Amino acid sequence: MDAALWHAVVPIRSFGSGKQRLRAVASGPAVDAVAERLALRTLDALEGASRVAASWVVTDEEPDRFAGLRRVEVLREARADGLNSAVRRGLEAVRERAHGREEPRILVLHADLPFITPEAIDAVLRRWELSAADAYVPDRRGDGTTALGYHPGSARPPMFGPGSARRHSEAGFARTRLPEAHPLRSDLDTRDQLVQYLRSGAADALDGVIRGLDLGLHECGPARSTAA
Repeated sequence: MDAALWHAVVPIRSFGSGKQRLRAVASGPAVDAVAERLALRTLDALEGASRVAASWVVTDEEPDRFAGLRRVEVLREARADGLNSAVRRGLEAVRERAHGREEPRILVLHADLPFITPEAIDAVLRRWELSAADAYVPDRRGDGTTALGYHPGSARPPMFGPGSARRHSEAGFARTRLPEAHPLRSDLDTRDQLVQYLRSGAADALDGVIRGLDLGLHECGPARSTAA
């Protein structure tokens, strides 16, 4: 285990049960497909990031859903106790695998970031490496959290959920100041976020899935690129 690199913990709720806010306005199977595409895109970006040694997916999905990824270990978790339970499970697994060797740095990352790239991940990790402080990335609205950075020896618990940015700050995580449209701040949970994504000019395979949702999005054409 290379302590100079990062290990990523990615909690992924079952594709058939996540994204409840989107399910309120779209059909279930289409939302399932969006959730899966987003998760696989996030994991692909982590595979391409030079500062990430491996990813640990904590999920109740079957491991074969992630079989095409080279540096991913799947931890089955029923998620009965929610997102924070899954993150704690991942943190414990990474630390236990160190087996007395130097504990690696750990990145906790949400799996629904449509603009995520290996370069964006590496840039944030390099910033964190210059500091001994655990850190968090707020979502675009500023109240949620999309990523956490843990340095070796940290015992701070994850505090995801409504108002998590404030709680992480109060627990001693340093806020990572990034532009509002940065790839690590732009998650995808609501109709408005879908519209923003489709107007961003970031056209790819995910567009077809989103445009298939019955949300009246067919008139949303590209407008401008999202800042990286």
